[in-house]
Amino acid sequence: MDKLFQISQVGGKTTEISIKALSPIEQVMTKFANDLIKRAQDNLVKKNANASFNLSSSIDPLPIKVMGNEYTLLIEWPTYGKFVDQGVRGAVSGDKAQGSPFKYTTKMPPRKSIEDWITNKGINPGGRRGDRFKAREQVAAAIQRSIYRFGTRRTLFFSDALTTDMQEALINDVAEALGKTISIQMKL
Repeated sequence: MDKLFQISQVGGKTTEISIKALSPIEQVMTKFANDLIKRAQDNLVKKNANASFNLSSSIDPLPIKVMGNEYTLLIEWPTYGKFVDQGVRGAVSGDKAQGSPFKYTTKMPPRKSIEDWITNKGINPGGRRGDRFKAREQVAAAIQRSIYRFGTRRTLFFSDALTTDMQEALINDVAEALGKTISIQMKL
């Protein structure tokens, strides 16, 4: 990275700002990543799987790595995103997430996450003011047992965002930028 100038008055620490010209391939890959992330975020909203917006706001492309003639684009998201995408089969029934590689066997889903979800959804278990926290814990425990037994549904928010048309467009755009025939490998 070329250092152009420094701003020393921002936030008490020296902040470095640099500008790097992107190659045509990096421009194509950056546009592809931004479009893919936008589609995945839209899918989360459409599939009503975005209670806290934590997942959608944390899907980020990492800087493109260049090693010789190989360009690598990584998209980062929290670990639980794969469970939201693929769903998790329950210990008793896997109907909600047929085809998912994930299954509850001995470990329950985290209750704290369920309590946070209840709060984000605005679910008020009722009762007197002093009993609300206890009621929320009881509702979270019931939901936790249900998820463990029956699993969570697949949203395919990311899998559906990565369409065949998008992949073909990426191949064509990169080939055009290179002026060559290319092959691209993708791994979810």
